[in-house]
Amino acid sequence: MKHCLFILPGPVPPDTHSANSRFTFLSKVISGAIVQSSWSTQPCAESNFSLHLHRYISKPWLVRFLWDLLLIISKGTYLHYARGPFSAVVCYGTTKTALAGYIIKLLTGAKLIIEIPGNPRQAFMDNNKPFSVLSKIRNACVQRFINFWLRHADGIHTYYKKQLDGYKVTSHIIIKTFPEFVAVSALRKKLAAGKLIMFLGYPWYLKGLDVLLQAYVLINKEFPEYQLLVMGHIQADEKDYLRRKFCPQIAGLTFVPGSCWAEAMHQLSEAAFLVLPSRSEAMGRVWAEAMAMGKPVICSNVDGIPDYVTNNENGILFDSENVSQLAADMKRLITDQTLYMRLSENGYRYAHEILSEQNYVSAFVSLVDEVCHER
Repeated sequence: MKHCLFILPGPVPPDTHSANSRFTFLSKVISGAIVQSSWSTQPCAESNFSLHLHRYISKPWLVRFLWDLLLIISKGTYLHYARGPFSAVVCYGTTKTALAGYIIKLLTGAKLIIEIPGNPRQAFMDNNKPFSVLSKIRNACVQRFINFWLRHADGIHTYYKKQLDGYKVTSHIIIKTFPEFVAVSALRKKLAAGKLIMFLGYPWYLKGLDVLLQAYVLINKEFPEYQLLVMGHIQADEKDYLRRKFCPQIAGLTFVPGSCWAEAMHQLSEAAFLVLPSRSEAMGRVWAEAMAMGKPVICSNVDGIPDYVTNNENGILFDSENVSQLAADMKRLITDQTLYMRLSENGYRYAHEILSEQNYVSAFVSLVDEVCHER
């Protein structure tokens, strides 16, 4: 059994034992430890993974970055020598986590695997400030990090085929493309109980919430019975701005604070369909969760989404930021029951057959085995 160290960005602690956790399924074939900063530092040991959290500190970015980096490196190195060597260090992200993993690799000799969760070329995208000076500086730094990992990592997990287009990939690195983990077996099919359109995610600009709000305004007079529920970690001032700018006269809009996975899935189970209008998205797990419950999905045709969502087959794709097209697709889904049921059935089948937990575990273990030269 492989022994791996997972480095996560935090600050939300991972659930290592419930049905919605990838570690529950990975623990059947992989053992190891998880290290990250977190709001909570309660220790936890479940199955074959031990969870090691250190306190997230509310300090300036550079202080917090260096603090987390030091603690992750020291804890990971200690675990390697005190509790058995790691076969690989698996890092989620391309900045702090990957840097910590690289240093641990140098100190321990473990292999380094980088998981790239987004479109690396869109790292500059902020809420309503896509081209700010700070964003450009941050993006330039991220690009340097990514190019460094493409020379020094041993394995890379990408979510879609073209995720690293434009980068010079070192030939010795093993790259595997497969979906991120989705807890499809924990979700049950449920047809809509009411007329509710669901948006789930944050940050709102990256996820294209403003595009959805404008499209919702266009259909609201014709379909006033359809409510729009927005769920995410959106601050009060952001909610005021979005409502005031895009839909000040609309009564059918409700904001719900971001919550735990179970609560988010409960809200989604009550929706008629889900809209994910992202400006950038490596995969977008929420549409897969909606499919697993038999909910039709409308997604923007960007980055990795069209690798999974086929237009008019298991979902609807629209051109990113095309408000009128999104409004027309929402209207079509509301009025065409045949289309609604086809997308519901095909999406449900796709999620449970293609995106199953077993398929994820098989693909992940294959990546680790190849990186560690065991096939």
